[in-house]
Amino acid sequence: MQKAETIKKETISQAGNIPLVLPGDYKANNPAIIDRIHSDLSDWQSKYPHYLLIGSVGSGKTYLASLILESFKTRLCDLSQSLYSQCVKIDADNHREALNHNSLLRSYAQQLNEYISSIKMITARSLHRHYLDHDNKIPAIPKFFCLDDLGAEPDTQSAKELMISIISARYEAYKAAKSDLFIITTNLSSDDLSYRYGDRIVDRITEMCTIMKFKSHSFRQDRREIIEG
Repeated sequence: MQKAETIKKETISQAGNIPLVLPGDYKANNPAIIDRIHSDLSDWQSKYPHYLLIGSVGSGKTYLASLILESFKTRLCDLSQSLYSQCVKIDADNHREALNHNSLLRSYAQQLNEYISSIKMITARSLHRHYLDHDNKIPAIPKFFCLDDLGAEPDTQSAKELMISIISARYEAYKAAKSDLFIITTNLSSDDLSYRYGDRIVDRITEMCTIMKFKSHSFRQDRREIIEG
């Protein structure tokens, strides 16, 4: 068992940084944010990031969050494949101890595959729709998760309670040091969030997440084409 654990740790430690590839103009608009994310992703083995991305419509919040999730998915796929490769090598040994190591490594790889399948971005609006369609049952939340467009869900008591419940569950996991990657994107300001969800939940968000405020710049406006005449 110790050998399998050693192989697992060595494989993870050799995985290196998680690459985050962005268009050049993106970093030019939000250099401090991008630099911090690059730094966090270089230390991903010891701590999963938690971000609150705040900005106006079209500022690139959702795009950046999707790239972070995709980067994690790519790296975990690489790790899983590496562990399975180790299993193939161990298969060459035929004694009981080698087979035990093989079994453990395969279980680690399968666990990584479960993580990979749980990497999702879900909008606040779609979560609320699911909640209503399933008799007010809180949906299962993925381990690696982006709550996208918080505040775009209907301004109703049921939607508010659902968002508070989801964020509170993540906060409790964070306090218990069992939290996984969590990103929130929103067009709302900090004051708007407090007004909508209450000071208590915003206080939890700000303790748990690094707040990243995007410059008021619309990439969609950059790509627009207007023809007059």
